[in-house]
Amino acid sequence: MSDSVMTLEELFSPIRFHDNPRLTEGELQDLLATNPRAFFDAICMQAVEDNASDIFWKASSPPCLRLAGKVVQLDMQPLSPEQMEEIFFYGLMTERQREKFRDRPELDTAIEIPGIIRFRVNVYKQRGALAAVMRLI
Repeated sequence: MSDSVMTLEELFSPIRFHDNPRLTEGELQDLLATNPRAFFDAICMQAVEDNASDIFWKASSPPCLRLAGKVVQLDMQPLSPEQMEEIFFYGLMTERQREKFRDRPELDTAIEIPGIIRFRVNVYKQRGALAAVMRLI
């Protein structure tokens, strides 16, 4: 697979979803604190289940979903700049992508949940912190 397209299986540790995969705010916060990669996966799955068209990520704000044309903030604590780095810089990017990002702080890539959905991803710096926009395709 190319540097720009990776599956979530390649990127993140697997999460087993039960009959009701939606996590509570407390469970999301716990997951973010203990396993940022699994937190990212849970937000992606929530976006798929909610038929969101986009996911917006930025430091000092909770993740947001675009639902039926309206941007809706998830009911959880804002993400810190360090959490954004852990999720995207260390969790999403390959070493080669990190090197390129250090020189030019913008990355266009794609990821997929096998058999479910693909995401077009743009990671960039905004006011000195990482931000990202993901389009479900």
